[in-house]
Amino acid sequence: AVLYAFGIAMRQATAGTEGGDQYFGSVWKSMFSLLVYATLLDSPAEVMESLNEVGIVLFLLVIALSALLLLNMLIGVMCEVVSGVSQTERESMAETFVREKVQKIMFQRH
Repeated sequence: AVLYAFGIAMRQATAGTEGGDQYFGSVWKSMFSLLVYATLLDSPAEVMESLNEVGIVLFLLVIALSALLLLNMLIGVMCEVVSGVSQTERESMAETFVREKVQKIMFQRH
């Protein structure tokens, strides 16, 4: 959704410029260019050199938003992994506790 919205904005903001024709000639081309050059940071300076002021501001905004979104997803994945490991450790501790109690009871009766 972010690439689509900014793809439209970049298409409008850079219409008639050299960078607009080369990188943002259509909405699909804009979305692809934003994915490759802004999200994946594959030579963003090359694109920015050919943009006007409005295009540069929008392009930098896409870079910032992409970084925040990717970081947010990474944090979410890490939290999920930590939660899973924590649950596994709790189950393991409970199993060890029960096993020790059962062994203690079994040895007391003999």
